Amino acid sequence: MMNGFRDALTALTCRESNRLLNTAVSTIQADNAAFYIHYWGSSLSHNTNMRHHHSFFEACFVVDGSGVYREDEAEYPLRAGTLFLSRPHRWHQIVSEPDMALLWVGFELDETQSSPEMTALFRRLASTETFLAESAWNTPAALCWQALWLQAEQSPSLLRLIAPDLAKSLLLSLPALFAADLPDEGGAAEHDGGRHLFRQASLYIRDNLSRPLRLEEVAEYLHISGRQLTRIFRSHSGMSFGDYVTSERLKKAHYLLKNTDLTTHAIAEQVGFGSVHYFTKVFAAKRGLPPAAYRKQLRSPL
Repeated sequence: MMNGFRDALTALTCRESNRLLNTAVSTIQADNAAFYIHYWGSSLSHNTNMRHHHSFFEACFVVDGSGVYREDEAEYPLRAGTLFLSRPHRWHQIVSEPDMALLWVGFELDETQSSPEMTALFRRLASTETFLAESAWNTPAALCWQALWLQAEQSPSLLRLIAPDLAKSLLLSLPALFAADLPDEGGAAEHDGGRHLFRQASLYIRDNLSRPLRLEEVAEYLHISGRQLTRIFRSHSGMSFGDYVTSERLKKAHYLLKNTDLTTHAIAEQVGFGSVHYFTKVFAAKRGLPPAAYRKQLRSPL
């Protein structure tokens, strides 16, 4: 499929496919996962970009040509068929040769609408050290990506019907492609019991974000010890209890900043930060901007 796909790419089809996909697929809702799609992109001759980082994932697929992917102080060669993942908050740069054709998509999991298991999976994916796959033409992710672009080029009238399922399959296939070093999510009885308790705890946290949410309070609600709850959060989210709660508060704050006109003070109260000052300090440290500036950036046209 690689030659036919490469031959189908022209400057016109890239521009049109970008427009169609950014219009047709900006959110994805599955049974256990929801995604924000920040952008779709493609270029027959990708320009070298500046060193930068995102608060979300960016997956890229090299269709033709060559280049180098730089992350932190390391360099990784890129060639046709390479699929790679820029993980959140990692400084990186794509150095492109003049002939490098590239597809890319920026996305993040909406944890407020996703299952605890899927949330934990993508949080672990954010820290995996396996983030580049060579000769990936026949992987499910690459095949879905190629199908999306060919559909946009050949049958744009059907794209709105087909694209959401293809895009969902693409994103959900990424953990399997890059998760070689992730912990096994086996089905032993002890693990299943911990997973059930983690789900209950995460739902309790989500429903009570305006409260202080101490470890002992949630453990008492589940009728387990604080030590056991600490182990469960480490095992199923890769985070401490306190870090998980803060992450949930920030996720809810992101949603409210993006989708409501509530004041910063009102949002700080709803998501459980003790003061606007503390909310602003934590939010800016994690997101790179204070809440008001972050809201302005979210709502500004691309």
